[in-house]
Amino acid sequence: MEFAINEFLSLKLEGDFTVIYVAEKPFQQCKFLLLEIPVRDITSLDKVKSIDEAARELSRALEPSDEFPRVDQIPPETEFWGHCSNLQAWYENDYNTRLLHSNLAFPLLKKLTEAGDLLARKVFKDEIAKRYNSGIENVRKFLEKGDYLRFLTKEEFYSLIDTGNEYETLKVLEGMLDVKRYQVDIRNGRVIKLSIGGRKLKELPEIITQFKHLEILNVAGNSLDAFPDWIGRFKDLKLFRFNNNHSDKLVTLPDMFGNLSSLEELVGFNNELRRLPDSFGRLISLKRVDLHNNKLEGLPDSIGGLINLEELNLKSNSIKLLPESIGNLKSLKTLALAKNSVSVIPKTIERINSLEILTFDDNKLKEVPDSIGNLKDLEILSLTNNSIKTLPYSFKNLVSLRTLTLDGNPIGEIPEFIFDLPNLILLFVKDTKIRKSLNLKKKLKEKILESHIRSK
Repeated sequence: MEFAINEFLSLKLEGDFTVIYVAEKPFQQCKFLLLEIPVRDITSLDKVKSIDEAARELSRALEPSDEFPRVDQIPPETEFWGHCSNLQAWYENDYNTRLLHSNLAFPLLKKLTEAGDLLARKVFKDEIAKRYNSGIENVRKFLEKGDYLRFLTKEEFYSLIDTGNEYETLKVLEGMLDVKRYQVDIRNGRVIKLSIGGRKLKELPEIITQFKHLEILNVAGNSLDAFPDWIGRFKDLKLFRFNNNHSDKLVTLPDMFGNLSSLEELVGFNNELRRLPDSFGRLISLKRVDLHNNKLEGLPDSIGGLINLEELNLKSNSIKLLPESIGNLKSLKTLALAKNSVSVIPKTIERINSLEILTFDDNKLKEVPDSIGNLKDLEILSLTNNSIKTLPYSFKNLVSLRTLTLDGNPIGEIPEFIFDLPNLILLFVKDTKIRKSLNLKKKLKEKILESHIRSK
């Protein structure tokens, strides 16, 4: 059974499967029929956002899986004619990629273009531009990963910008800083990403405030002496990178930094930061902060306001005291504080019920508070090179703990309750005062054996 769409595109039913042919050569086997486009009922394509969006709402019952490799709810012949109808509608509407799923529409349109289809050649780049500019996020990612943006010239890509100010600003920056196309991103006619790192800038050009909808700003690898107050104007900013800044003058962030209400990720490692402003706690959208290898001496009490923070990396700083408010970080999963000067862990840490990874290597701890025993989700606890002599009995409650590192502490023995932790797999006790004995080796051996048995 065969059906010709045009001189370049046809379909054949081969056994129980529909195969698409381009220029009489097999292109792709249709996996399943997601839905059928009612060709004659389409009165306005404005009502059809895209099949990609429709696919998110539809049942996946017809999609084959490992458990059900082929669902026979639709006879192969019926499914074949459904595919024929869809591709016919696609062709009659000038290969509008909204009418097919992107993972079929763009590879097929590309193949038709290569085969010499004039209509495909005419619309190919325009479809890439339109769908990337206004398409849903998974379509944008598909086009990026598939390297489809390379088919657009720089000017074609920049033409997606629909405001004169942003277009002119980009052209000015191009001349000032030699901005490349891949360092800019555009969505819905707005510049949403700008990367101007590695240019030895001592100050940021204020002209970038014309990009009022920036979501990603990368200024890493410069020589910035300070951040201007206008940095707080970027209300849509989600990711800000300023790591590896080669200046010893950038010792803090401006108070206006707290106005970045949409900021989700802050990356500023390998700098000279000594303190954070009180306004830091207003960044309630933050999920990840990486400020390792700075010179931070402490944290503001306001840090407890970061209720959505999931990862806080502050290793290799000069922090001596942690504020009690750190216990308010109710979403925190990873807290990295290795290579600081912390001598006391706040009791309030017990309130961080979501904590999974806690590292205090190379600090000045003499003891571990009982409150740590309340961290029922904690999987990794690393306390290497401190001055800890004993472990609190509350450790018996760390039912999720998988790795415990005690290397380099003057601890004298491993309490019996440690061997009863149900998920403990790795226990490190190198360079401690624990006496090697046959009894300890036996317990460790039994623990390891039990862990392997449970993991099978």
